[in-house]
Amino acid sequence: MKITRGQLRKIIKESLLSEMPARQPEGLDPSFYWEVQRFSMDASEDEEWDGIAEGNVETVHITGNMVLPGWGDTEIAHLQMKKFLDCPHWEIKNVSVRGDRFYKNHKIKQPETAKDLGPMMYDIAMEIAGEDGLISDSTGSSADAQRVWNFYLKNRADVDVDVAELSPGSCGRPSQMSGPEMTFQFRVYRKKSGSPSIIDALGDKIRFV
Repeated sequence: MKITRGQLRKIIKESLLSEMPARQPEGLDPSFYWEVQRFSMDASEDEEWDGIAEGNVETVHITGNMVLPGWGDTEIAHLQMKKFLDCPHWEIKNVSVRGDRFYKNHKIKQPETAKDLGPMMYDIAMEIAGEDGLISDSTGSSADAQRVWNFYLKNRADVDVDVAELSPGSCGRPSQMSGPEMTFQFRVYRKKSGSPSIIDALGDKIRFV
């Protein structure tokens, strides 16, 4: 049976919702928006400078923001990725989403939009990375981050994400894999050509500054 592009989008969406809950653009709070900043700095100014590298380090900040009671316009999610001089791929560096503790501490009911933003944030990052591709943090990944990477490997490889091998020892990778659960470290993730655009779907919910 031939599957149409519309049916493929539905299958992908259902897979996202069942395998790993993911916030969809139409489910975002009216006050919520993503903001994307991209800039370049001299390698010597970067916090991870090794004292040797010369040239520029490219950086992208992606933040999720919404109006919270008593707080106003507030950042509730953040992702940073960098492209270093010795690697052609974009490396995820810092990812955070405000969790239950933040809302409980400040006596704020956690809004539905604040839940399950991680996968959407990674999808935005992957689309921005383009053909250069996205890789995991060379200094280590949290359990939550590992879950996202492994989700891509298990559920979305060859559907709307292309996955290629990354050689051990390159781009800050270990010289050998410590176990099959760390396979994600040795992979490059790219948005599959022709697959639906998360940035287009977000419309005015994403701002490039």
